[in-house]
Amino acid sequence: MILNFSDDLKRNIILCLPAHDILKLLSTCTDLHRIGCENSTLWDILLQRDDPERLESFHIKEMYEYQQEQLLQLKSKNDDDIMIHDRFEEVRCYKKSRRRRRKKAGISCETSQRSYIQSSHVTALSQVRWKTLMPDPSTPDRREGHLMTNLNGRIVLTGGYCSDEDIYILDVPVSGNKNNSSGSGGWKAVKPLQNDCSPSYVYGATLTNINDNCAVRFGGFQAGGCTLECSSLYLLMHSKNEKNKIDQFQWIDLNKRVCGPKPEPRAYHSATLVGNRYLVIIGGMKTGCSIMSEAILDVKTWTWLPQAVCRRSNNNSKGGKDWPSRRYGHSVVLHEKKDRLVLFGGGFGHDLLSTERDSSEVWEMSIGKNWKEDLPNSLPWKWKLLHSDAGLCGVRDERVHMTSSLTTKSAILASSTNKCLARCHVATRVSGDTVIFFSGGVYPSTNEIFAYDLSQDSWKNPIVQGYTPLPRFTAAASTVDDW
Repeated sequence: MILNFSDDLKRNIILCLPAHDILKLLSTCTDLHRIGCENSTLWDILLQRDDPERLESFHIKEMYEYQQEQLLQLKSKNDDDIMIHDRFEEVRCYKKSRRRRRKKAGISCETSQRSYIQSSHVTALSQVRWKTLMPDPSTPDRREGHLMTNLNGRIVLTGGYCSDEDIYILDVPVSGNKNNSSGSGGWKAVKPLQNDCSPSYVYGATLTNINDNCAVRFGGFQAGGCTLECSSLYLLMHSKNEKNKIDQFQWIDLNKRVCGPKPEPRAYHSATLVGNRYLVIIGGMKTGCSIMSEAILDVKTWTWLPQAVCRRSNNNSKGGKDWPSRRYGHSVVLHEKKDRLVLFGGGFGHDLLSTERDSSEVWEMSIGKNWKEDLPNSLPWKWKLLHSDAGLCGVRDERVHMTSSLTTKSAILASSTNKCLARCHVATRVSGDTVIFFSGGVYPSTNEIFAYDLSQDSWKNPIVQGYTPLPRFTAAASTVDDW
């Protein structure tokens, strides 16, 4: 019967279906398949519905590849002023002429369709695959507490407990990536441009990208033995040499430019960008103790907000049923669909190797309904405990035989999930509703992988393929394309 409908009605029906049903429906007959192959707007609307952040990054990726003059730029005027263009304005101006640009660049509907299919597979996340990169002379030395992020579609690694000041770019073998000619993957070492700014050695800091070519480094320990914590701010800028197109990196000291009440020095904290403008700092470790204080940095004006970030009933900082206890090595992700930040796990105490227990809690911080329009006036926010023991919260594991007892299955999954949420684990959000966890903990560490469904607040246990790396903690991770 659906074949007798008009194309507009067919498209409206498709837009009401979940991802897996859409892909099945479009493969049933040539007429429906034609609608999917001829209408890139359909896939953009679906991406906006299911994974708006991937759609935004998709637009920006096109800007980078075909209209490089439209890229976000950081400009320094007489070394006294730093200005970052409004990301929303850049994207808005681009979209006005997007159809013409896509036609000129030869971008087909297939590109939009492939991006949506990738998003649907990542959201389902039934399996993941490891790929081994063979060591070469440019492979970074062993380290811990290092930093990793994605700048202009490149995986960038720097810092950590080592004496290496180079910045490393990881060439990931991504299908359909025109910039990757080797196809095998590998590291490339780049020395940052020489200037008056030489950032201090730190480990346990955070490096958070605030647009496609800039990332902010905050905090970290400056001496061995988890001592001499700092609250310093540096900006890492990535660009291409105009003559030879070689990758360039430059550090910019922000400490003399930032105003507002400075937050507590810390390391092994979390730093999450909210609204493409506000960097939310939560928790961390100091010499002799861990903390749970919050701070917000406006990266457009370089100002620490003076308001209290979250609402507490008293001055007790030890936590309780109303807010998380002091911790470090946790992770925090933004979940825009439910207007919240979600905090996972972490460790207690004052030392990476301390024998104090780890946490497997999951908390959410409700950030109000108007945070996109006026974040400062949405404060203070409020914490809420989602899972007191994440390992027992609805994990699905297809690898466990149905003949296993429910008690045994829950115990196995609880143990595995708790390890993946232990101190200094790796967490990265790979789609609007899916977060992947790897490694974490000490005595022992783990190399297991779990995923969290933000839409259902439940756990998933994907099938893992490929050679699994050794157990570890204080690792670093970032995403690029479907890796």
